[in-house]
Amino acid sequence: LAVNLQVDGQNVEILNSHFTPLASNSSTRSAQAMAIAQLANESDSDLVFIGADFNFSKRFKFSIAEREKDGTDEEWTLNSLIYDDFLEASQMTDTYLQIHPDDDTAFTQDRLRNDLANYSESTALEPEQRIDYVLMKSTESLKCSVLDSTQIFTSPVVGADSAVVMSDSEPSKRLFLSDHFGIQSKVECQSE
Repeated sequence: LAVNLQVDGQNVEILNSHFTPLASNSSTRSAQAMAIAQLANESDSDLVFIGADFNFSKRFKFSIAEREKDGTDEEWTLNSLIYDDFLEASQMTDTYLQIHPDDDTAFTQDRLRNDLANYSESTALEPEQRIDYVLMKSTESLKCSVLDSTQIFTSPVVGADSAVVMSDSEPSKRLFLSDHFGIQSKVECQSE
Protein backbone atom coordinates (compact mmCIF):
# COMPACT_ATOMS: atom_id res chain seq x y z
CA LEU A 1 0.00 0.00 0.00
CA ALA A 2 1.35 3.43 -0.87
CA VAL A 3 -0.41 6.74 -0.28
CA ASN A 4 0.93 10.07 -1.48
CA LEU A 5 -0.64 13.26 -0.20
CA GLN A 6 0.13 16.90 0.27
CA VAL A 7 -0.17 18.51 3.71
CA ASP A 8 0.47 22.25 4.07
CA GLY A 9 2.49 22.23 0.87
CA GLN A 10 4.63 19.26 1.94
CA ASN A 11 4.64 15.95 0.07
CA VAL A 12 3.96 13.04 2.42
CA GLU A 13 4.26 9.38 1.47
CA ILE A 14 2.81 6.58 3.59
CA LEU A 15 3.93 3.00 2.90
CA ASN A 16 2.38 -0.09 4.45
CA SER A 17 3.29 -3.75 4.20
CA HIS A 18 2.90 -7.10 5.91
CA PHE A 19 6.13 -9.10 5.82
CA THR A 20 6.33 -12.87 5.60
CA PRO A 21 5.56 -14.52 8.97
CA LEU A 22 7.30 -17.32 10.90
CA ALA A 23 10.77 -17.20 12.42
CA SER A 24 12.22 -19.54 9.80
CA ASN A 25 11.63 -17.00 7.00
CA SER A 26 14.28 -14.51 8.16
CA SER A 27 16.09 -14.39 4.79
CA THR A 28 12.83 -13.55 2.99
CA ARG A 29 11.98 -10.92 5.59
CA SER A 30 15.45 -9.41 5.27
CA ALA A 31 14.99 -9.08 1.49
CA GLN A 32 11.56 -7.51 2.01
CA ALA A 33 13.05 -5.05 4.52
CA MET A 34 15.76 -3.97 2.09
CA ALA A 35 13.18 -3.58 -0.71
CA ILE A 36 10.93 -1.26 1.33
CA ALA A 37 14.03 0.60 2.61
CA GLN A 38 14.93 1.25 -1.02
CA LEU A 39 11.41 2.56 -1.71
CA ALA A 40 11.73 4.95 1.24
CA ASN A 41 15.18 6.08 0.11
CA GLU A 42 14.03 6.70 -3.45
CA SER A 43 11.00 8.71 -2.38
CA ASP A 44 11.05 12.38 -3.34
CA SER A 45 8.56 13.18 -0.57
CA ASP A 46 9.39 15.58 2.25
CA LEU A 47 8.16 13.08 4.83
CA VAL A 48 7.91 9.29 4.57
CA PHE A 49 6.08 7.01 6.99
CA ILE A 50 6.18 3.23 7.01
CA GLY A 51 3.58 1.51 9.12
CA ALA A 52 3.79 -2.24 8.90
CA ASP A 53 3.68 -5.67 10.42
CA PHE A 54 7.36 -6.38 9.83
CA ASN A 55 7.30 -9.75 11.59
CA PHE A 56 10.72 -9.01 13.05
CA SER A 57 11.52 -7.64 16.46
CA LYS A 58 14.23 -5.51 18.03
CA ARG A 59 13.89 -7.51 21.23
CA PHE A 60 11.76 -10.41 22.28
CA LYS A 61 10.71 -12.35 25.33
CA PHE A 62 11.39 -16.03 24.81
CA SER A 63 11.66 -18.55 27.63
CA ILE A 64 14.43 -21.17 27.69
CA ALA A 65 11.80 -23.93 27.63
CA GLU A 66 10.23 -22.46 24.49
CA ARG A 67 13.63 -22.11 22.78
CA GLU A 68 14.55 -25.70 23.59
CA LYS A 69 11.18 -27.01 22.41
CA ASP A 70 11.05 -24.94 19.22
CA GLY A 71 14.77 -24.91 18.44
CA THR A 72 14.56 -21.56 16.62
CA ASP A 73 16.86 -19.50 18.83
CA GLU A 74 19.20 -18.76 15.90
CA GLU A 75 16.32 -17.63 13.68
CA TRP A 76 14.99 -15.29 16.39
CA THR A 77 18.46 -13.75 16.73
CA LEU A 78 18.63 -13.23 12.96
CA ASN A 79 15.20 -11.61 13.01
CA SER A 80 16.29 -9.10 15.67
CA LEU A 81 19.34 -8.19 13.53
CA ILE A 82 17.05 -7.39 10.57
CA TYR A 83 15.57 -4.52 12.62
CA ASP A 84 18.98 -2.85 13.02
CA ASP A 85 19.98 -3.46 9.40
CA PHE A 86 16.67 -2.07 8.16
CA LEU A 87 16.89 1.15 10.22
CA GLU A 88 20.45 1.70 9.06
CA ALA A 89 19.62 1.10 5.38
CA SER A 90 16.44 3.18 5.39
CA GLN A 91 17.55 5.97 7.79
CA MET A 92 14.07 5.72 9.35
CA THR A 93 13.25 6.61 12.96
CA ASP A 94 11.28 4.24 15.17
CA THR A 95 8.64 6.64 16.50
CA TYR A 96 7.79 4.52 19.54
CA LEU A 97 11.41 4.40 20.72
CA GLN A 98 11.73 8.17 20.25
CA ILE A 99 9.22 8.59 23.08
CA HIS A 100 10.08 5.42 25.04
CA PRO A 101 13.84 4.91 24.44
CA ASP A 102 14.29 2.43 27.27
CA ASP A 103 11.05 0.53 26.79
CA ASP A 104 10.70 -1.92 23.96
CA THR A 105 8.04 -3.95 25.77
CA ALA A 106 4.92 -2.59 24.05
CA PHE A 107 4.40 -5.99 22.51
CA THR A 108 2.16 -5.79 19.47
CA GLN A 109 2.07 -9.57 19.19
CA ASP A 110 1.03 -10.63 22.65
CA ARG A 111 -0.59 -14.03 22.93
CA LEU A 112 -1.07 -13.55 26.67
CA ARG A 113 -3.29 -10.46 26.32
CA ASN A 114 -4.81 -10.94 22.86
CA ASP A 115 -6.90 -14.06 22.29
CA LEU A 116 -6.61 -13.73 18.51
CA ALA A 117 -2.81 -14.11 18.72
CA ASN A 118 -3.32 -17.76 19.68
CA TYR A 119 -4.71 -18.86 16.35
CA SER A 120 -2.49 -21.89 15.77
CA GLU A 121 -0.13 -24.25 17.55
CA SER A 122 2.89 -22.44 16.10
CA THR A 123 1.79 -19.04 17.41
CA ALA A 124 1.42 -20.51 20.88
CA LEU A 125 5.22 -20.96 20.85
CA GLU A 126 6.02 -17.47 19.61
CA PRO A 127 7.34 -14.93 22.08
CA GLU A 128 5.61 -11.73 23.01
CA GLN A 129 7.27 -9.19 20.77
CA ARG A 130 6.95 -5.79 19.14
CA ILE A 131 6.80 -6.50 15.40
CA ASP A 132 4.52 -3.67 14.25
CA TYR A 133 6.10 -0.27 13.80
CA VAL A 134 5.43 3.30 12.75
CA LEU A 135 8.67 4.57 11.24
CA MET A 136 9.41 7.97 9.70
CA LYS A 137 12.02 10.10 8.04
CA SER A 138 11.97 13.62 6.66
CA THR A 139 14.12 15.77 4.42
CA GLU A 140 16.56 18.29 5.87
CA SER A 141 14.14 21.10 4.99
CA LEU A 142 11.41 19.63 7.19
CA LYS A 143 12.12 19.27 10.90
CA CYS A 144 9.84 16.63 12.44
CA SER A 145 9.47 15.62 16.07
CA VAL A 146 7.56 12.72 17.58
CA LEU A 147 5.22 14.13 20.23
CA ASP A 148 3.68 10.86 21.38
CA SER A 149 3.59 7.19 20.50
CA THR A 150 1.33 4.68 22.18
CA GLN A 151 -0.01 1.20 21.81
CA ILE A 152 -3.60 1.05 20.54
CA PHE A 153 -6.36 -1.53 19.95
CA THR A 154 -5.41 -3.35 23.18
CA SER A 155 -8.96 -3.97 24.37
CA PRO A 156 -11.58 -6.35 23.07
CA VAL A 157 -14.14 -4.82 20.74
CA VAL A 158 -17.08 -3.61 22.82
CA GLY A 159 -20.56 -4.38 21.62
CA ALA A 160 -19.47 -6.77 18.87
CA ASP A 161 -21.20 -10.08 18.55
CA SER A 162 -18.09 -12.21 18.85
CA ALA A 163 -20.12 -15.39 18.28
CA VAL A 164 -20.72 -14.23 14.70
CA VAL A 165 -17.09 -13.31 14.07
CA MET A 166 -15.24 -15.96 16.04
CA SER A 167 -15.14 -19.66 15.40
CA ASP A 168 -17.93 -21.70 16.99
CA SER A 169 -15.25 -24.13 18.18
CA GLU A 170 -13.68 -21.42 20.37
CA PRO A 171 -16.56 -19.29 21.69
CA SER A 172 -14.57 -18.17 24.75
CA LYS A 173 -12.20 -16.00 22.73
CA ARG A 174 -12.67 -12.26 22.98
CA LEU A 175 -12.85 -10.28 19.74
CA PHE A 176 -9.99 -7.84 19.03
CA LEU A 177 -9.56 -5.70 15.92
CA SER A 178 -6.54 -7.79 14.92
CA ASP A 179 -4.29 -10.54 16.19
CA HIS A 180 -1.75 -7.72 16.78
CA PHE A 181 -2.02 -4.52 18.77
CA GLY A 182 -1.25 -1.28 16.93
CA ILE A 183 1.02 1.70 17.40
CA GLN A 184 -0.24 5.26 17.07
CA SER A 185 2.26 8.12 16.79
CA LYS A 186 1.70 11.85 16.83
CA VAL A 187 4.25 13.87 14.84
CA GLU A 188 4.75 17.61 14.43
CA CYS A 189 6.71 19.05 11.51
CA GLN A 190 7.99 22.54 10.69
CA SER A 191 9.60 23.79 7.49
CA GLU A 192 13.10 25.13 7.93
